[in-house]
Amino acid sequence: MTKHKKRPNFFHIHSEKLNKLFWWLFSIMAIFDATILVISFAEFISECISGKGHGISAAFEAYYPFMDFLMLGLILSFMAFAIVVLYNYMMNKDKYREAEIKAETESPLTQTAKGHEQQIIDLMISVIKPVPGKKNISQAKTAKFIKALKDLNLMDVNYEGQHLIPWIEMVTDFSAGKTSPFNQALKAVKVDDEDVLKYKAQLEQILAS
Repeated sequence: MTKHKKRPNFFHIHSEKLNKLFWWLFSIMAIFDATILVISFAEFISECISGKGHGISAAFEAYYPFMDFLMLGLILSFMAFAIVVLYNYMMNKDKYREAEIKAETESPLTQTAKGHEQQIIDLMISVIKPVPGKKNISQAKTAKFIKALKDLNLMDVNYEGQHLIPWIEMVTDFSAGKTSPFNQALKAVKVDDEDVLKYKAQLEQILAS
């Protein structure tokens, strides 16, 4: 059984508030850093021109206290930035583990699919993956693939969108969108749909392998 599980990105920020805080802290840290570099470079140039000990630091008594203030600001903003990154990472990791446990215990695939589960998931990933520029899967293609699975007794026919979406997002690491339109897409699939027949043929090849 081949493994083709997309590695989750725990650094991705899903919360809008956390994303704003991330960029605010990053901007503040960048400002402190840039200011320190500019002043240090100016001090270096002034000493090269005027001689050592006669640069900007000699002309302004507040030079060193101000540089200390900038360094303290940089350190504090970096610490806050690191805390936000670590918090987001741990939150994503915890959610992924919870979803993984839930998906494993509530997998909609039947016993008929056992032994070919990863191959079925690999095929599903290739079918439903988002088109370039989109973050959500194609719900229409997903619904057709689900129909093919159910027709071949590879998936419990009682599972609907609210049960399938968490499992799909878990095993593919794609966003499946909202439940209501997904359920509508499931109901709209026709029995003799060409894509359904194509997916059934591909699934039968997997089962025969």
